Amino acid sequence: MENGQLLKVNYISYKFKKTFDKFIKEETKKYKEKNEEFSFPYITLHKLRHLNITALLENGINLVDVKDNAGYSSIETTLLYTHIYTKNKK
Repeated sequence: MENGQLLKVNYISYKFKKTFDKFIKEETKKYKEKNEEFSFPYITLHKLRHLNITALLENGINLVDVKDNAGYSSIETTLLYTHIYTKNKK
């Protein structure tokens, strides 16, 4: 941290949520004028990670490169994401 202390485990998630919630509050006002039932989906850093992996697969990036990008140690973990990719293709 700026004061030299170590980051707490949930610090980045906390800051992301705080920033995202502020964004949602401001942007929802704009979209609600056009559609009263509009709402943003709740997004977490973990969901963004899943979205990134799925987007890489959907854009033809090979599994080994996706595995490396995600930081997985085995290709089997990356293969778990292929069901999302296959489902979206259907």
